[in-house]
Amino acid sequence: IMLMKPLLLHSSGRTTNDRQRRVIHIEFSTQELPTELNWAERLNLN
Repeated sequence: IMLMKPLLLHSSGRTTNDRQRRVIHIEFSTQELPTELNWAERLNLN
């Protein structure tokens, strides 16, 4: 389980319409999960 609040530190200025931003956060890793766990989606980038 990973908990995060990615916009705590952000280099962009404030929005001009006071609406929340939508953010896509992508993590890349070559680490394998333990055998009892599986990725919901996995794409090998070899």
